Amino acid sequence: MENVTQKLAFFLLGLYLDYTWTVLGLLGLGLYLDYTWTVLGLHLDCTWTILGLYLDYTWTVLGLYLDYTWTVLGLYLDCTWTILGLYKACLYSLTQTVVFLVSVFKVKVLSATESYYDKYELQITQVIKLGAEAGILAGQSRTFLSHGACRDRLKLVPNQEYLIMGPKDDQWNIDSATNTYVYLLGKNTWVERWPSEEECSASLRQKCESLNAMANELSTNGCRL
Repeated sequence: MENVTQKLAFFLLGLYLDYTWTVLGLLGLGLYLDYTWTVLGLHLDCTWTILGLYLDYTWTVLGLYLDYTWTVLGLYLDCTWTILGLYKACLYSLTQTVVFLVSVFKVKVLSATESYYDKYELQITQVIKLGAEAGILAGQSRTFLSHGACRDRLKLVPNQEYLIMGPKDDQWNIDSATNTYVYLLGKNTWVERWPSEEECSASLRQKCESLNAMANELSTNGCRL
């Protein structure tokens, strides 16, 4: 009888413990999960908030950085083109130690005739630096030729003004008696659109100031060794 009672007691104790651990396990797991999801929720809310603030800050800083970068880049490009323009206009012969006769003009396109060799009639609006042709004056017009394959790259538009720099080899004396020249727009010719007065007083002011400074430097001092 005593053995039966002990066995029954252990059996009931086992059921009780199983039940207890099961209930405690479920209860504990529930509390744990609730706590975990709550903490995780708070963490996610905090994370998204911080991330949102971070992204806002990042885009703001990035926006300021891009604005600054483009501004600096714009100034850099203006400075680079100006220096490069001066450099191209003042090339030196390393073998003969003489200055190449590079002509530098500000011109206005009067007309354009398309053919195998395109023909442009350009009015000289400013003589910045004389080349092989002496005595050329503002207001005079000259003929410029370019291969038809270069038309899309040149994109010379009537009534617009351009800066043109070309070496002596791109100038042909077609009449020695009148000293008349025809100019070639070749691979060594620098062609750059000169902004209009409206653009110079607004969006392209800095570029115009750079072009005018370069033109003044070449007109006043030429190419100094």
